[in-house]
Amino acid sequence: MTLGGAELAAEDAAGWYEPPLEDTRIPWEDRGGRDLRGLVRTSALLLRDATRFYHALPRPGSGFLAPLAFAAAWECVGAFGSVLTRLTLQAADLDPEKVFSRFLAAVGPAAEPAAPGRSGPWPGLGAGGGGGGDGAGPLGGLWALAGHPCVTFPFQVALGIAAIPFLVLAVHAGVWIAGGRRFDATWRVVCYASAVQALSLLPVVGWLLAGLLWVAVVLTGLRFAADLSLGRAVLALALPLFGGALLTCCLVFGAAAGVALFAGAR
Repeated sequence: MTLGGAELAAEDAAGWYEPPLEDTRIPWEDRGGRDLRGLVRTSALLLRDATRFYHALPRPGSGFLAPLAFAAAWECVGAFGSVLTRLTLQAADLDPEKVFSRFLAAVGPAAEPAAPGRSGPWPGLGAGGGGGGDGAGPLGGLWALAGHPCVTFPFQVALGIAAIPFLVLAVHAGVWIAGGRRFDATWRVVCYASAVQALSLLPVVGWLLAGLLWVAVVLTGLRFAADLSLGRAVLALALPLFGGALLTCCLVFGAAAGVALFAGAR
């Protein structure tokens, strides 16, 4: 039995009716839908059914600025989630700076007794160099204030937005190696996948869940928007993820070794 217009409208309003795949519309792709309501509806569609979302994504689409604006909005949410996580960890005495300082103390050379007027390897910043230990250094309080999550929030937002093009380039390098060629498809796949940052509002575990969901959403997007098979999509995403993890490990251990050597030399 075919439903009439009134019945379709009633079921759509009640949330029962699922439009055919070819009739699915992406609110953010329309100029009139680029507001808070369109942001929420577009994100809900993506998170509910990424396959339908990327299948329905029009080609060539809305260009580059609209997806970037969508990603930028969610970067603000992600930065706020980062603040919540940082405050939660501080309340549990698991602040990342303290954990990193303990790691340096474990792998670095044995600490010598502090000289008068110097309570850590960084003069004027207190024990541990971060101002967060005993706060003995004259700059300790200022350093601690500058590192407060609420103070660093705008910088996290700016850094997150600035990192979007580099993330797209990294993913597209993998797409290009895997045989894909459409940069606009990669751009929109990665930008719209930023909607997973809604999960970052969950303190601590939200970032892990968002990261896992981001991988699944981008894989789906590369399959349907960039016309890659599942194997090629996995290859395209694995290359930048592996490269990023390797670079992060090198930077972390390089910084740890540098700080340990500097502290030992002093």
